[in-house]
Amino acid sequence: MDSKTLQISELDFDNIKYNLKSFMRSQEEFLDFDFEGSAINVLLDVLAYNTHYMAVHANMSISETFLQSSTIRNAAVMRAKELNYFPRQYSSATAILGLSIEPDDSPALIEVPKGTKFLTSPGFFFINTESVFLYNDGTGVYSGEIVIHEGSTTQEQFQYSTDNRVYELLNTRVDTDFMKVLVGNEEYLFGNDKQLTDKYQKFYYLSEESDRKVGLFFGDDFLSAEPANGKTITVEYLITSGREANGIRDFQLPTTISGYQGSSFETTLISSSNAGSYGNTINQIKMAASKYWQAQGRAVTADDYSSIIYNKVPNVDSVSVWEEHTRAGSIFISIKPDVGEILTPYTKEGIIDMLKDFAITGTTPILVDPEYLRIDVLVNVNYDPELAISADNIASNVLNTVNTHFLELNNTFGADMLYSAFLTDIDNSSIAIINSNAVFVLNRQMILMESNGHISSSFLNAIIPGTFTSNIWDIEGADYYYISDDGDGKIFQYKNTVLFAEVGTIDYVTGDLSLNIAGYQDYLEITISADALEDDIYADKNYIIALNTLKVNPNGV
Repeated sequence: MDSKTLQISELDFDNIKYNLKSFMRSQEEFLDFDFEGSAINVLLDVLAYNTHYMAVHANMSISETFLQSSTIRNAAVMRAKELNYFPRQYSSATAILGLSIEPDDSPALIEVPKGTKFLTSPGFFFINTESVFLYNDGTGVYSGEIVIHEGSTTQEQFQYSTDNRVYELLNTRVDTDFMKVLVGNEEYLFGNDKQLTDKYQKFYYLSEESDRKVGLFFGDDFLSAEPANGKTITVEYLITSGREANGIRDFQLPTTISGYQGSSFETTLISSSNAGSYGNTINQIKMAASKYWQAQGRAVTADDYSSIIYNKVPNVDSVSVWEEHTRAGSIFISIKPDVGEILTPYTKEGIIDMLKDFAITGTTPILVDPEYLRIDVLVNVNYDPELAISADNIASNVLNTVNTHFLELNNTFGADMLYSAFLTDIDNSSIAIINSNAVFVLNRQMILMESNGHISSSFLNAIIPGTFTSNIWDIEGADYYYISDDGDGKIFQYKNTVLFAEVGTIDYVTGDLSLNIAGYQDYLEITISADALEDDIYADKNYIIALNTLKVNPNGV
């Protein structure tokens, strides 16, 4: 190739500089120059740096124009907007209280007005977004359940103009689920999930603008009805703290409700605050936007359900969707929340109601809780004392490595724990480690209710015969019980170490078991365990592998 031709395909700094020097050496004016020791070397550094800087900048700018390679939220949101994807915004934490009032008179009912404030410690305000009515239970006490949401309501007003299509709200911590939009005195409905309608339909639409501002816009008399020029737009919405208000259990009642004094109030906690979130992360936007567009407002495939849930449901860490040939038309969905291990009944009911709007005719979404397969881990590590700081340092490195390994598994449904990869991570945690091995004990938690002593469960993996057992439980501090297997597939229950009854069977190959336990009243929560037969531990569908206990034995050799 002609040496006078400048090479422009290199992006590395050193190669750019080399190409510049090769080009200049080919010029007659610089035949005798020492490019390494002369002042022109500094100029070449500046040129190479500037070229490299511009190349990196151009590459980053191009990357931000594609959804999957974008790293800036605004860029990802702009790409998602082209797919008609509106990222989930902040969601308020929700709690459920049982409220009762014993008045001096006998009204037909007692109203808890919309916006009644319940203070918590630390200082969060919860309100009911709809009026709640308490009714006489026949004893003169008026009672009922009240759903409260963290945050405070505010209003903004705009004058509609055809010259201004998007109206940005002032706050960024907006829970759009509780938004109300009035055009004049007419209420408009949320329309992002609707297909093309006609100019008579009154919808408002939302978008995420720069810096997480929520943008409000309307149709154009083709997509849907356009407000008249100069009309007043009133937007009422909830400002929330998101996940900061999760986990609250103590709520202070207001001093008065509908004129009745607080001395006559009583409250019980039905569900502590949960489901507060900061909205979709950039990774969730990138993962769900294209799938949400493919769904076109309908839930047909497993990906359709997953993308809709990521977009519509707060506090979601992972989703698993599957079908079973024995239940035609049923779509099974399991959701691991970002906070906690399972969703509350109230949250699950809301999700099912939401999914029914997207499900096609003939399909029924069924929400099931995640199944946690918890593992007791014993790690034996052989290390070289001359290369190690101390045995405690080796143990600390292994502890951190194992916790990180399980953290990755705990975020994904159906993630298998592969023995070789597990030990590789441990061996790489310190140059002093020579080799290692591990022993796994599988654990499952089971809950039995008074009405049903029978329960089926599974370790989902082969177990060693004769290692199945449970924790010990007692009844009011008197007799104590536990269960274990006989090595031949039968499970027996023991009372004070004496054989009490045969209560079930276990399949050592599949890990499946069936139990009919006695010796409890009303409610029983027990933990069962067994030694894993194989090195690899497998999960499936709605199973999640989690670390239960960890012990490390460092051995200097």
